[in-house]
Formats: sequence, structure tokens, C-alpha cells
Amino acid sequence: MSFFSISDALLVSVWLFLMLWLIRSHSFFRIQELQPRFITYVFLLKVVAGFFLTIIYTFYYTDRANADIYKYFDDSALMTDALFHKPGDFFRMLFGYENDNNYFNEQYYNHMNNWFRKYESNIYNDSHTIIRINAVLRIFSFGSFHVHTLFSCFLSLTGLVALYKAFKSFFTGKEKWMAYAIFLLPSVLFWASGVLKESYLMFGLGLLLYSIMFLLNGDWKKWSIYLALLTGILLLLYLKVYVLMALLPGIIGFVFVRKTSVQLLFLKYGLVVLVCLFGWVYFEKLFPSWHMLEILVQKQQDFIRLSQAMNSGSMLYTVPLDPDFLSFIKAAPLAFTNVLLRPFPGESFSPFLLIASAENAILLVAMVLVVFRFQKPNKDQLNLIVFFLLFVVGLFVLIGWVTPVMGAIVRYKVPALPFLGMIVVMLMNIQGKPSSENYSAKRSD
Repeated sequence: MSFFSISDALLVSVWLFLMLWLIRSHSFFRIQELQPRFITYVFLLKVVAGFFLTIIYTFYYTDRANADIYKYFDDSALMTDALFHKPGDFFRMLFGYENDNNYFNEQYYNHMNNWFRKYESNIYNDSHTIIRINAVLRIFSFGSFHVHTLFSCFLSLTGLVALYKAFKSFFTGKEKWMAYAIFLLPSVLFWASGVLKESYLMFGLGLLLYSIMFLLNGDWKKWSIYLALLTGILLLLYLKVYVLMALLPGIIGFVFVRKTSVQLLFLKYGLVVLVCLFGWVYFEKLFPSWHMLEILVQKQQDFIRLSQAMNSGSMLYTVPLDPDFLSFIKAAPLAFTNVLLRPFPGESFSPFLLIASAENAILLVAMVLVVFRFQKPNKDQLNLIVFFLLFVVGLFVLIGWVTPVMGAIVRYKVPALPFLGMIVVMLMNIQGKPSSENYSAKRSD
């Protein structure tokens, strides 16, 4: 089978035209603070990145059965075929209703390479979600992988636009720099443009935060906002639940301290963090089969065994975890720095890791520049910065605890990178002017 057939070209052309028309015509994609065609150019750049990712996985990493962009797509063919032969089976598999039995195992799941994990646990297998998403998209793509790339780019772009609109009122005068931090960071542009979980994760993350900010501004009547909120929660819950876990303390804190003075802001955030940590550690009291610390220990051990079995060339040292809170505290500093700083420049010559190391260098330089061009935030901006910091630090530590492979880290950290970029933009005096003394959060679009 050719890499890009005539039928692929026709389908890609049709869907590309429709998506470009939707981006140009729908009010959601119109951003007054940016050039009229900025979002269009970002989408086309994402399409190029998505096809470049496909080329690398096709010709550089040639094992299709273990290539992340292909393996869930290939498995989804069996599920989509059932729609036309046994539609009842298709919808049971799609919604997870009465499908956990020998019949479905023998007819479908045993013929998939990734429905079952090598090391199973009581944590939901998020591979099921990405297989189901691809199965639905196959109905519209007619099995063309490149059309799936277009859908991934479009949904990821939608999530990023939602993220921009959720918080743009906090960046008055810095909207362009905020847009660069959200849309143009290399890892976000690259990994969230392929047929990967990260693309759909950015879609869900953007919808969730956009709908929350919309509701906080008093707009309660739009039913579409509740649909966006539900979609965002479900995508995060069933794609990467740890991202939702890292996000919750910041969301709760942000809402809790909105009308709080600066003097009490950090105290209230501290209380929120303590309550969340307490609830996280003792979660198993309510659900005995979900001992969170033991689950994370098992995830770390499984990841180490899997990376050793696959002879990963980018393994790094992680502190071995024990199922007690003190062990996790001791491991947290190295976990955080591994995710923030690795890979170092020159540490690997993999094309993926080279991009990540260059991006790390850029972000570190930007953080240093903040020290010399610091702009004092007002209370509302400070609230947002603490929210973003909690999410970034929480997600980085969670990833660093269980992930011993740099190649996986550079992908898993993608959801936090726009927030790290926005923190830098908010704290840096980019305009060369004194920070404004007064700030009033404007209503989100």
C-alpha cells in the first residue's frame, strides 16, 4: 500500500477544504486581537507537522505494530467493520455496554494488538478510548489515515483556541505573546497534531477550561457550554485521568479565591492543596480497591519493565517508589526536574528529543529573562498564575514519578507547556512599560 494514494489525496482535499471553510466562517475561530488569518495559518502549520510526524513514524520508526500513531488506528478497523455487519456489537463496544465477555474477546479484542495491556491493573485502559475515537472517525475517513491526521489537527486547534479565549482577558496588551505560547511551542505544535492521545487531550482540556471560565462569568443559559464541559471532563477522565487529577486543585483554588485579598490568596491555596493531598492519600478509605499510592508504585514498575523489555534508548533514573507518602515526597524533586529539564541539549540525537531539548532551552532562557524583566501581576493575574503553577508542578511531578523514559516524558508533558508559557508571558514585561495598576477581568468570549 502506498504512503499517499489518489483516494487519500481526494479525501484529504475535501476534508481540508471543509475544515478551512469552518475556521474562516465560524465566529468561534475569530480572535480580534490577532491577525485575521492567524488561526488559519496555525491550522495549516499543524497539518504540516502532523504529516511530518506521520513520515517519521512511517520511514524512521518502521515497526507499525508499535508505532503510537498507527497501532490504535489499525485496531479500530475491527470495531468500525462491526458497524456494517453487526451494528449492535459496534455500539456495545463503542459505549462499553455488556462487551466485557468471551464473545467480544474472541470476535474482536483478541485480534487487536492494543486492547489489552501487557501489564493490566484496575486503572481504566485509556487505549480503549483512542481506539473508539478512531473507530468513529473511520466512518467519515473511509479508512484513510491522513484524514485522521486532519481531524486530530482540527480538534487540537479547537481546544487551543478555547484555551486562548478562556484566559485572554488576563493578558491585556500581551495577546499576541499569549497566542505564541499556546499555539506555537514546538512540542505542542508537533505532538498535538498527530493521531495521538495528546491531540484529543488538548481538545478536552480547552473545552473544560473554556466552559468553566464562561460559567464563572455568569453565563448560565447556553446549553452548548454544558455540553463542552461534559465533553471536556469525559475526555480527560477517559484519556489521561492523571491530567484531570493535576488540574483539580488549581481549578478549585482559582474558584475559591476569586474574591479574596492578596494577603489571604496563598493561605487559601495552601488549604486547598492540603485538602486535596489528604483526600488523594486517603481515597482508598472510600474505595478500598483504589489505593492511589500503590497504583502509582505499580505504574512505575510496569513502565520500567516495559521500557527494559523494549530496550528503550532514552531511559533515565527515577527514584524507586514505596507505597507511603514520605517516599513520594522524597522522589518529587527529581521527578519534577526530570520532566522540566530533560532531555538536555546533546543528550540524544533522536529527532523527537532534539526538538524537546531545544524547546527546554528556549523556555529556560525565557524564565531567566523574567528575572530581569519582571512585571508585577495584579491580584486576578496572581490568582491565575498560582492556578497554572499548581497544574504544571502537579503534572510534572506525577509524570516524573512513574515515567523513566525521556521519549515518553516529552509527550506526556505537552498539556502543561502552554500554561508554563503563559506564566512566563504574564510575568515578563514584554511591552517595556510599567505594569498596569488596575485590572478588570473581561468576559470570555
